[in-house]
Amino acid sequence: MWHRLAFEDQMDWDQLFSGFHATVDWPSARWWREIAAHYSDAKVLLSVRDPEAWYTSVINTIYQPMKSAAPDHAPELVRLQSEMVRKSILIETFDNRFEDKAHAIEVFKRHNQEVRDSVDPARLLEFDVREGWAPLCRFLDVPIPDEPFPRLNDTATTQAMIRMMNESTRGD
Repeated sequence: MWHRLAFEDQMDWDQLFSGFHATVDWPSARWWREIAAHYSDAKVLLSVRDPEAWYTSVINTIYQPMKSAAPDHAPELVRLQSEMVRKSILIETFDNRFEDKAHAIEVFKRHNQEVRDSVDPARLLEFDVREGWAPLCRFLDVPIPDEPFPRLNDTATTQAMIRMMNESTRGD
């Protein structure tokens, strides 16, 4: 469905999110305005981080796989996801200029400001994951879990996951 959205630019949001209560990160960040408008009572989390650290993280993890087409022998789902990512993120969001660090960081900052300027502050939480559960749970009006806040999105973990995915699609 994300592939269809990227190439046809229309979506039945209720069908896409059937069975789900939330969405995070990409590709939904590409269509944040449409999703927020469709689910007008939904709360919006804007994950914030240092732009330089964000750029370094992306370059060192997901950028290389994002810019490469899936191998011919990759499963159809992998091929479709690869096409969708390149079109919706690299081409449409970053104007196919992600390697231009200043441009990419400006797009990142502009995105954050557009969210701040567009979303009713009562619906919006600017969230830094380093703050852990407390602000997130307060905003969502849920109890704080009795377990540590997950921290699985670091560079080493992401690189290991990418290596594992590459091995599984190699077709050896």
